[in-house]
Amino acid sequence: MNKKQEAFWKLTPEKQRVAIAKDVIKQLELLKIKPKLNSGYVDLAKSYVGAPDAQVCDVVANQKCTVCALGGMMVSAVQLADKLRVSDIASEWEGIASVGYLGADICYDYLRTFFTREQLRQIEAAFEGWTEIRGVPYKKFEPKVRGAANRMILVMKNIIKNKGTFVWPKEKVAC
Repeated sequence: MNKKQEAFWKLTPEKQRVAIAKDVIKQLELLKIKPKLNSGYVDLAKSYVGAPDAQVCDVVANQKCTVCALGGMMVSAVQLADKLRVSDIASEWEGIASVGYLGADICYDYLRTFFTREQLRQIEAAFEGWTEIRGVPYKKFEPKVRGAANRMILVMKNIIKNKGTFVWPKEKVAC
């Protein structure tokens, strides 16, 4: 664990979530992640084959990953927080681990360290433009905003603005 990761773990949970959201925006600006609607995973540009005790933060470093909202957060979270080994997520065969993508379940489970289940559902729904989450209808989040990158930035800015919590906008009521 490096000094940046140690500093991350000293933050309050709210500040950890803000740090993740800020890092997602930074990763977008650096073109390290490429957001894609309806992807549901982190697709690594280059598959990892190697030691199962390697850290996932090292696997995603220096790669351009195609991601959904939770995937972008996963890439940032593992780099900021560390604490996830390839053996925790990969298939192994005779001591060799292989990872080509991080599925939605892996991202979701890891991000539960920082965000509530409901927060993660709302973040993904807002990014994807869904109007229903597990049978509960929602107003579409910012329907005029187009493009995966723009939607991801908007969602992350919402988390930052609301001090680490994604807040679904209230319905505007005409007077």
